[in-house]
Amino acid sequence: MSDIYDPLGEYSRDPAYMDKHVSRIAEAEISLEQGYDPNDAQLFEERKRESARRERERLEYVRKIMIQQSGRKWVYNFLYDLYIYDNPFVQGDMYATAFKLGEQNAGKKLLADVQRFKDLYCLMLDENNK
Repeated sequence: MSDIYDPLGEYSRDPAYMDKHVSRIAEAEISLEQGYDPNDAQLFEERKRESARRERERLEYVRKIMIQQSGRKWVYNFLYDLYIYDNPFVQGDMYATAFKLGEQNAGKKLLADVQRFKDLYCLMLDENNK
């Protein structure tokens, strides 16, 4: 067992996973070296398409989670843990309140994605309010 903390776990030992992410890091470094030209319409459109593709992928992943009942249960519990359905205020402790508000902000981002699938979101609420 290694003494080094490995947040990626098994993924960090998967060459395909590492190749993909190392190449993305290299692309980002090259982009930083080249700079950004706001007048470059082609680069702007390319980045706009890339951003749209990433959003589609993220939403597809959320939809796949929400299709399964166990996924809806997990999302509901996760949102609950992030104070979406509760008040994050901690009387007399502004630091704990600020921390919980940060958690709630992360939950609001997930909630916004989940609510884009209205039928699955309503189903999730019905299943968990019984």
